Amino acid sequence: MFLFAKCPQSSAYSMAEQLFEWFPFLAEADIPVLVFYIRKFLHVLGYFIGTCIIFYAVKITPVFKRAVYISTLGLALLLAILDEWYQTTLPHRSGRIEDVFIDLIGITVALLLLKHNSKASGFN
Repeated sequence: MFLFAKCPQSSAYSMAEQLFEWFPFLAEADIPVLVFYIRKFLHVLGYFIGTCIIFYAVKITPVFKRAVYISTLGLALLLAILDEWYQTTLPHRSGRIEDVFIDLIGITVALLLLKHNSKASGFN
């Protein structure tokens, strides 16, 4: 996530330019709205995937084994906070606390699905 954020192409401006190039029939006024929703969707998806990766890493780490879900939540949330803070140091990005809450949606959905899958398979 940090490497992606560092790329100038990860900026909203770059995404808007790319969308306008790919979809020239879109009205210029529609592009910022589209960029907003795509970026928020990518936050949710990215943190969903990241949480799944963290979960499976935590699950095999002895120090975290007793509290897998809480540890995963804490680590994923820490990653989201650090990612937004890091973005404040980049000239083409802006870190926003609101994005941490968007990230929390992906984190929560991942944890709920992992918990449900764990119960369904009999492994708590």
